[in-house]
Amino acid sequence: MGIAERQERERKRRIEMILDAATGVIAEKGIERAIMDDIASAAELGKSTIYNYFASKQLLLAGLDLRGTKIEEEGFRSAYNAGKNGLDRAMRIGRFYFKYAMEYTVCFQAKVQIGRISPAMLGQLKDDPLIKEYMQAVGRIHQILADAIADGISDGTIRSDLDPERMSLLLWCQNNGVIEIIQNRGEMITTVLGVTMKQIQDDFFRVMELQLAAPGSDATMSHNQKDTDR
Repeated sequence: MGIAERQERERKRRIEMILDAATGVIAEKGIERAIMDDIASAAELGKSTIYNYFASKQLLLAGLDLRGTKIEEEGFRSAYNAGKNGLDRAMRIGRFYFKYAMEYTVCFQAKVQIGRISPAMLGQLKDDPLIKEYMQAVGRIHQILADAIADGISDGTIRSDLDPERMSLLLWCQNNGVIEIIQNRGEMITTVLGVTMKQIQDDFFRVMELQLAAPGSDATMSHNQKDTDR
């Protein structure tokens, strides 16, 4: 192995070490209270070393989100390949994303924070190689869902009046909103309203299916039958 290869392997090892440390600190303190000093201490590295790999906290969060996005992409592709038609593929992808966000909470929280970066800050970061890689990965996972929706339009399981790319973005926004509420206010909702998080999750996916399903499909007919039975 040459010097360049050893250096690259060490660089990747350090990045994973820093991301592991950041995950632990954020899980303990939350994103807002986690600071680079804490992460450096947890990684047993100097703060200057952390900044050599991630020049700002925003870039570190992007690194965490990129780590999660790679997991998402693999899961989205598996869900897509397992689906029997376009609607089934889209629903499987949605359910996987929900499961992912509940399991990889720090990566999901990093995604939320990255989404709140101001346009001015994003403009400053857009040429960073990490941000470029992150944006490409995000584009790929959105395309998988858009492809599932396009498949459903073609095979007749999804409404023909939908634009696959825009609907993919809308579903992402809706899913993120429900997940954020469950993670941040779930206990309060259950205590005050008596609604469990499982009920919210199940209802959300019923609504998602009805948004997508073509008229006369099994999904809409099943829903209409339930309304008739009430």
